[in-house]
Amino acid sequence: VKERFDLKDCIAVNNGSSAIIAPLWSMDLNPGDEVITTPFTFISTVTSIIIAGAKPVFVDINEDDYLINVNLIEQAITSKTKAIMPVHLFGTVCDMDRINKIADKHNLVVIEDTSQSFGAKSKGRMAGMMSDVGTFSFQKTKNINTFEGGMICIPKDSRIDSDKVRAICNQGQT
Repeated sequence: VKERFDLKDCIAVNNGSSAIIAPLWSMDLNPGDEVITTPFTFISTVTSIIIAGAKPVFVDINEDDYLINVNLIEQAITSKTKAIMPVHLFGTVCDMDRINKIADKHNLVVIEDTSQSFGAKSKGRMAGMMSDVGTFSFQKTKNINTFEGGMICIPKDSRIDSDKVRAICNQGQT
């Protein structure tokens, strides 16, 4: 996958929750730091933010596609916001061009939860490959499954330290 999609790194993990937690841990979040996401997701999106030490901040969804409403993201950003975590659902992809533009403006990391849209594309780009980090789950209910497992994809221009994420996934081993 790393070579095919020209990534900085691609890391196999035990499940989709770990795929989200490791990049968040690599950010050295502090109590009170915020991660913007949607409430319309599987619980792991939110619990991963909490496990990493941050506070989830919810932005409502669009009525037509159930994806995060990009028009509401910027008003949810505070001085404590560290990341935006859009969730691609039902084989559809969030408006990543606009989300990345907002993140660039506010110097925020973008972590795509791609567990429900593995293989989906937008404007010729693969979901999970359009931001700082793409996270995937291969749990038994996903469209590509191994009954468990997950993956972290880190593009070459990511703000995330891929070596640190890999070390977290390998219990500190480098």
